[in-house]
Amino acid sequence: MNRTEKIDALAEGTMEVCIKVLVRKDSAPSAMDDLLALAEARTDYVTSVTAYCEPPESDDLEHVADDVTDERMESLA
Repeated sequence: MNRTEKIDALAEGTMEVCIKVLVRKDSAPSAMDDLLALAEARTDYVTSVTAYCEPPESDDLEHVADDVTDERMESLA
């Protein structure tokens, strides 16, 4: 199977899943490492994992703010 055939097969038979996780700034690198390790352990469907840490946009947090409890907010402070 050549590269183009692989790309076509991946495009047809896979889905990309993106997850946003909010963590304390000081623990972001270790949280990312832990999450990547879990994803990479799923050999049944994860073939390539890429990740990055960045501050969330305010617009992205608007729908989250209503669902975050005061206890969760204290744990992030």
